[in-house]
Amino acid sequence: MSSIKDWYQEAKKRTLVHTEADKTFVIYKGFKITKSEDSYSILYTRSSDFYTEISDAQRRIFIKEGFVEGARRLSHIRNKRRVKYYQDKMKRLYTKKKGYEKGGKAAIKKNAIKISNCEDGILSANNLRAFYQTQIDNY
Repeated sequence: MSSIKDWYQEAKKRTLVHTEADKTFVIYKGFKITKSEDSYSILYTRSSDFYTEISDAQRRIFIKEGFVEGARRLSHIRNKRRVKYYQDKMKRLYTKKKGYEKGGKAAIKKNAIKISNCEDGILSANNLRAFYQTQIDNY
């Protein structure tokens, strides 16, 4: 399947079709395919607050694997990066926390809020790491 029209038809079977004025669209795993009267377009929805054109690499994956499997694969790759990011973040916060705790009880008392913030950040990062790891395991 190498055309956006084919990808739209494939995605329609997997997710809801939304209507907006004279267009219909589907959003699947971070990609939006829009169908207007005479054309189709595909955008990437995960990179910022604005939708962007898909990259050549993403397009090649869709051409090779089809839209649904390609989107799953790209999502898997993105999730692996996220797990690594959150693991690194937890290590940074743990190191920071240990630095705030150096110097005994006086340092711990002085840096209590910073230590608490690090602990909150570690917990949050661990929860997100676990979520994305589950997504990877279910791939």
